[in-house]
Amino acid sequence: MDNLPVQPKSDQYVPFIGSAAPLHPDFGSGLVEGRPFGIPLTVTDTTAAESEVSLDCPEESDRAGYRIPPDARIENGPASDGDLHVVVWDKAPCTSYELFDAERQGGNAWHAGSGAIFDLRSNVLRPDGWTSADAAGLAVLPGLARYDEAAGGRIDHAIRITVPRSDRSYVWPARQQAG
Repeated sequence: MDNLPVQPKSDQYVPFIGSAAPLHPDFGSGLVEGRPFGIPLTVTDTTAAESEVSLDCPEESDRAGYRIPPDARIENGPASDGDLHVVVWDKAPCTSYELFDAERQGGNAWHAGSGAIFDLRSNVLRPDGWTSADAAGLAVLPGLARYDEAAGGRIDHAIRITVPRSDRSYVWPARQQAG
């Protein structure tokens, strides 16, 4: 891919977002400094029962319809001080159930800061100004790089990363600023 053109404003963007700080990939597995990293994906091909989800930001979240198995994996583990994303891909309806700052409440109940449900066969965006499990209001799952893609030598979609600093504006398809 080194034959692709460099974005014309790259020399301005890179120093602004923090060229001296390490890039934080939101995908991966394993340990960094003894701690797990990356947003794990829980895949199910049997539709889980609807979960009870309470939300800190219900006005910008899907309020019901989440189908999150009790054993869904939490980003960096439930004791982490990170973003605690939960991403569940239900293969049958091709739907992603995504939570930010998720915590199991016991049984089939969860609490989260915010959340969203995405029909991955659709290009419908969230309402302008809304968040999701992602600060910019985007679906998390499509931006995660998968092992099979990397091992196959081709990742043909945008990759989700977090940068140390970003602007307080946003461009389509983002639904709100994440700066």
